[in-house]
Amino acid sequence: MHFQAAPIASFAFTLGALVNTISALPLADDATDLSLPDHNSTDIEARANVLPEDCQWAQYFTGTVDCYYKHNSGTDWLNWIVQITPTGQDSDGWCKGIEDNIKGSCGKSVALKGCNKKWQWEQVQNPETGKVAVAYGIDMNFHYSWPWNEETRDAGCIKDAITKATCGASTIWTHGGCYRWADYH
Repeated sequence: MHFQAAPIASFAFTLGALVNTISALPLADDATDLSLPDHNSTDIEARANVLPEDCQWAQYFTGTVDCYYKHNSGTDWLNWIVQITPTGQDSDGWCKGIEDNIKGSCGKSVALKGCNKKWQWEQVQNPETGKVAVAYGIDMNFHYSWPWNEETRDAGCIKDAITKATCGASTIWTHGGCYRWADYH
């Protein structure tokens, strides 16, 4: 068997050139710092250029997430409510993204009962281009069937699923995360 040096060297050079490109792509799951260690304030703009179009505006704005459940005595499901104020993210696939991520994070499908994709609106302006758009939040309701963790009601994996579906946007969580409605009302 005979190897030619040129193709191997060319492959190594190409692979080396790809390393910087690969590190600029969004990372999966809980990774949030997509820049090189010596990053600066322009990294948000650079990161936005590789994000899906529906996520690019979400990098500039902070949303509020209210995520809670209610459990009616005698039922074998939790009624979850998720409300997220506008972040600049396209709201059309947001509920579906959360639903899909719950299946991935929590290991079960949910029964979607409602998804208002135009729950609240806000006029947002891209600080980079000056372009103005209307952004919407979501109001989502789903049933989460038994079994669940009796202590946490799987609130951690629900929060994780929401975070993954929210374009990496900065968010402020009511009560610090998903919670039981009766604990605060």
